[in-house]
Amino acid sequence: MHPNPTLDQLQILVTVANTGSFSAAGRKLNRAQSVISYAIANLEAQLGLKLFEREGTREPQLTEIGRAMLEDARRMTGVLQRIRSRVDGYHQGLEAEVALSVDAALPSPVLVRVLKAFEAQFPTVMLRLHIGTLGLIPDH
Repeated sequence: MHPNPTLDQLQILVTVANTGSFSAAGRKLNRAQSVISYAIANLEAQLGLKLFEREGTREPQLTEIGRAMLEDARRMTGVLQRIRSRVDGYHQGLEAEVALSVDAALPSPVLVRVLKAFEAQFPTVMLRLHIGTLGLIPDH
């Protein structure tokens, strides 16, 4: 049984892949290159997998399994970022959920634009949408 990768290891994996090198990842994360190399080597040893091909290339290249793991790591770090955003939003006084009632006559391209703008501005706030006919929209 292999121990679970830490979120820190997954974040390092994503950063190495995004920046293209261990040294660039170190600069972005404000850590020494040796720390980045050590973290990736540890992750590979824990998983029993080779995530990067290092021989014969100037910069490390993801292996096939490394590319698959990267997708998982990106999903995990994305969830972590959403958790952090939700916590930050809570501390800034954002609601966890907002209910919105909309008349069915409102043109849908307008509604889509408004909803996209809302999501971009408040990605952690759930939006509960009620669509009805004028005068028949329930009060919530």
